[in-house]
Amino acid sequence: MNSEQSGLEGKDRQAQETAKTASASQSSSPWATFGTIAAIVALAVSLGAFAEGLRRSSRPGIAAPSRPNTQTTSKTTTSAAPKSAAVASPKPTLSADRTNEPDNDEARRAKELKDLEEKMRETEAKRASLAATQNAIAQAASHEQLDMLATLYPELAPAIEIRRTTLAGDIRQQEEAANAAEAELATLKDPARIAEIGARWPALRPQVEARLASLKTEGEKKEPDPKVAALERMTRVAQDGLRRAGCFSGPSTGTWGPKTKKAVETFNTHAKAKIATDAPTEAAETILGAVKTRICPVACDAPKVAVDGKCLIVTCAEGTVPATGGACEQAFVAWVGSHESVGGAEALFASLQHKHTDLLRDRPSAIKAAASVQRFSVRIGPAMSKDTVRDLCAKLKSAGMAANCYPVPQ
Repeated sequence: MNSEQSGLEGKDRQAQETAKTASASQSSSPWATFGTIAAIVALAVSLGAFAEGLRRSSRPGIAAPSRPNTQTTSKTTTSAAPKSAAVASPKPTLSADRTNEPDNDEARRAKELKDLEEKMRETEAKRASLAATQNAIAQAASHEQLDMLATLYPELAPAIEIRRTTLAGDIRQQEEAANAAEAELATLKDPARIAEIGARWPALRPQVEARLASLKTEGEKKEPDPKVAALERMTRVAQDGLRRAGCFSGPSTGTWGPKTKKAVETFNTHAKAKIATDAPTEAAETILGAVKTRICPVACDAPKVAVDGKCLIVTCAEGTVPATGGACEQAFVAWVGSHESVGGAEALFASLQHKHTDLLRDRPSAIKAAASVQRFSVRIGPAMSKDTVRDLCAKLKSAGMAANCYPVPQ
């Protein structure tokens, strides 16, 4: 390529010198015209050779020829040197830190995944524990169990209080079902059904056994067991006397069940008697058999009161309540204790309400700050007559309440 380029440059210079010689001799020689033509031809030949070099340089691997100008050639040669140096220089290599970046990212992602899995396991364990606790609350069958759960899990107090409410309703339904089973048992003749009642209501097992024995005796056409007959006779006499006293409203079935026991408790409260409530006795037969008049007051649902043996609505002024007979008297509540804080007073009332659900289920608290000391009185509402408060306190005492209980003005 260098020899070819040198040849082209030589021809180009020769053509230029020829053109100059022809121009100088044009005015002095007769051959001026011919010299001019020869110079033009030489220039054309030089240009044609230069064009051929350009065409060859457009092919791959062939460099374009330089113009005959030595200054241009020198510049081209000088500029090519840095380019060759740039091409020959090695590419920069990555530092050790950047080379390890992918490994660091992978380790970070692995750690984040591990932390996420650990959090998911912790969340699942907490969810399982909460579900088990909620199931225990839903399955609680007594207020004592709920008290224990409230101590262990104070954050679940709302759910526990809801269960207390539903449990009270369940207990009420069980009492009603037990009374119905007691009435049904007296006329049943199907041993399978009688045994089913005994399995479901343990309190009725003595009556169930007596009924099964009675059916067996009837089937064998023998005289009934004297002991069973005596129990049924004493029970009927007691039930008749309780009904005359206004303490019992059911039929005389001869079966000593929950309804009869509750009627005897009410009779003991108002008659100041001490009749056993677990089973019929000769003392119960004697005392209740001698009753001729009403002893227990007429039980009326609020806002009705008993007036001449009937339940009537009586309207009284503020601060007074209807009393027995229809008159209005000062309103009272039952005082049962005090505490140094409102929360402690409410807790004391709630404890009493849980222990004596039958008597305090629907009664609200009436907490009041004491006038002389920094304490809060625990009182049972709603507003009642003084006799009603005394009757309530007597029932609570009979049920085993150890706290004091007496009427105080509302």
